[in-house]
Amino acid sequence: MAEVIAADAPLASRAAKQTLLHSIGGPLRQGIAFETDTFSYLCRSDWLASQQAFLSGTKATFKGR
Repeated sequence: MAEVIAADAPLASRAAKQTLLHSIGGPLRQGIAFETDTFSYLCRSDWLASQQAFLSGTKATFKGR
């Protein structure tokens, strides 16, 4: 399982972990705001490359920025 996660987009994996850790035990509204900010950041990173790879059926090359 760790190899599968490690093969995914590094920024998205890190962001998912940070969002979970930030949101546990806190108010739902604050967790959703953090998740929204994180998603906005990810949309300006490797997201386009991963989307294009998905649509073309190829493997994405993540640059981590």
